[in-house]
Amino acid sequence: MGICVILYFKHGKQIFIKFRYIFIALAVVIVVLLLFTLRQLQVYNRILWWWGALRMVYQRPLIGIGLGGFETAYAKYKLTGLNPLYAYNYFLQLAAEMGVVGLGAFLWFLFMVGKHIKFLSKRSKLSSLEIGVFGSLVAVLFHNLIDYNLYIPANAILFWVFLGLLITGPGFLESPMKIGGGNSAVPRQRLGKTNKLILTGAITFSILGVGVGITRLSLANRHYQLGKRLFQIRNLENLVKVEGENLEKAEFEYGRAIELDSLNSWYHHGLAGVYLAKYWREGYSSYLDEAIIELKEAVERMPYYGPFYANFSYLYELKKNYKKAIFYMESAIACDRQNDNYRQRISELAGRMQTRIDVENN
Repeated sequence: MGICVILYFKHGKQIFIKFRYIFIALAVVIVVLLLFTLRQLQVYNRILWWWGALRMVYQRPLIGIGLGGFETAYAKYKLTGLNPLYAYNYFLQLAAEMGVVGLGAFLWFLFMVGKHIKFLSKRSKLSSLEIGVFGSLVAVLFHNLIDYNLYIPANAILFWVFLGLLITGPGFLESPMKIGGGNSAVPRQRLGKTNKLILTGAITFSILGVGVGITRLSLANRHYQLGKRLFQIRNLENLVKVEGENLEKAEFEYGRAIELDSLNSWYHHGLAGVYLAKYWREGYSSYLDEAIIELKEAVERMPYYGPFYANFSYLYELKKNYKKAIFYMESAIACDRQNDNYRQRISELAGRMQTRIDVENN
C-alpha cells in the first residue's frame, strides 16, 4: 500500500492504467497467499483476539473500557485460554479502549490530514522525500490492521514526528485558506509572546510529566526484576530452601517496586510470594495474612486473571478455610472455563472440607 501511494504521487493514475494487468496479477497473488496463511495457528489466534475486542466494543460502544485496559479486561471476553497484551489490530483495540467516539476522532484526524496533504500536493509538486515519508506512514497504518506497532512507544513517536514534519515541512508552510477566492494563500499567523510562553510551558510540563512517569515505571520494573532474580516461586522445595537473606532482599525490592508503581498487579503478586515463602520457612500465620493482603491488591487490579484467584484459593486452603478456597477456585474457573485443573482442585477441596466436617461432627 505504501508503494502504491508513492507511485500515485510520483506518476499519477497513468501508471496504474498502463500496468493494470500487472497490478491485478499482484493483487491475486497477495489474496492467494493470504488464504494460505489463514491455515496458520497464529492467524487463527488473531481472529479470536479480534473477536474478543469486538465483544468489548459491543458491551461498551461509546467510551470503551478505558485507555490501556485491554490486557486486564480481555480475560472477561476471551474465547480461549490465551491472554494477549494487545488485540493485534490497532484500530480495534482503540475502539475497545476508547469506544467508537475515540476511534472516530482518530479516523477523522487521519482523514483531514490526508485531505490537507492532497490539497497541498495540487498546489505544488511534492518532493521525493515527502512522498516517501507519506507512503511510509500509510504503510504503517495498514500494517496496524494486523498488528499493534503504534502501541510501541518508539514506533509511535517516530510515526507522529514524521507526520508532523510532513504537514509542517517546507512544502506545507502555506495555509489552504484563500482571500476572496483568489489564488494567493494566506500565510500562517505568528504566535504572540503570551501564547508562545503558554505553549512552551505546556510542552515543558508535559515532557517533564511524561519523563518522570516513565522514569518511575522503569525504576519500578528494575526493582521487580531484581526481586525476581533473588526469589521466584517454582515449587514448595524452593520455598523452603531459599536463603533467608535473599528473601529479605527480595521483599525490599518488591516493596520498592510497589512504592514506585502501586498499580502493577505483578509487583503485589511477587511480594505475596515472598510472604508465603516466609510462612513455609518460619510457620508464622501472620506471614500468610500478609500474603493474602498483597494478593488481594493484585486481584483488585487484574480482576479477570484466573491464576491470581487460584493462588488465593491455595492461601485459604493453607488456613483450612475450605469454603473460601472453593469460592476463589470457582472465581478462577469463571475467568478460564477451559482449565480442567481448576475443576479438579474444586473436587479435591470439596472432599477435604467434607472430611473436616465429618471429623468435627465425630
